[in-house]
Amino acid sequence: MIDEKYIEWMHLAIDGKLSRKDREKLDVYLQSNAEAREFFEQLLRTVEILDHTEEIVPPDDLKQRIMSSIDFSRYAAKEQKASFAERLTEWFYRPQAKLVYAFAAGLLLGLLALSPFWFKYAQPDVTDLSGTIGVLPDNRFRTIEEIPVQTSGLAGTIEIKKYQQFISVNIHIKTINTAQLTIEFDPGLLQWNRFIPQDAEAVNLKYKSNTLTFLLSSSTEMSLFFRQLQPDARLTLRLIGDGNLVVEKTLVIE
Repeated sequence: MIDEKYIEWMHLAIDGKLSRKDREKLDVYLQSNAEAREFFEQLLRTVEILDHTEEIVPPDDLKQRIMSSIDFSRYAAKEQKASFAERLTEWFYRPQAKLVYAFAAGLLLGLLALSPFWFKYAQPDVTDLSGTIGVLPDNRFRTIEEIPVQTSGLAGTIEIKKYQQFISVNIHIKTINTAQLTIEFDPGLLQWNRFIPQDAEAVNLKYKSNTLTFLLSSSTEMSLFFRQLQPDARLTLRLIGDGNLVVEKTLVIE
């Protein structure tokens, strides 16, 4: 049997890292222990063989070759079709599913609880319109401007009226061909709330942040409602019929 300390000394001696004093002790030990001497000689022969062995550099695609040679299908889990009852049971009783659906239910409940507040602030404030304009008789509004429309293909009037901070634009137009009505306003001064088609056979509405565009055909009776936010609000109306500018009017509403 060889002492582990001397085995370590053998490796240090081969690497040239053993002190002179310890090397002398190792030589005495090797002379007295035939098994240790034979083991040390084997280590020396192995080192000599390795020193004369040509270094082999592995190819760059060695890893790819090894991975390509592996048949992963042998180790893949086999797919098993579960019955409807098993899937339903797993769906209800899996811990992850419980947490996910509990979280989703809580989130939905929170959204439902907060939706009245979000709806209140996300929508235009039309409380006074539905509670005031909707029931106020027309005689409460005073006429600011009445614009007559009379051409070969257009006939009617455009009335602009006001009551307190509310503005109404009433359109009564009959046209042979399609006409285009554009209303421009500053949303910081005027807030558009709604339009009510009273007797309109066809109205095509396009709305941008500060422009309302209507394509009118045949007979059009409708009213638009604005809320005045600041004094001296400007409202510009343009009516085009048969490719011609029929009306262009800018009103300053005090």
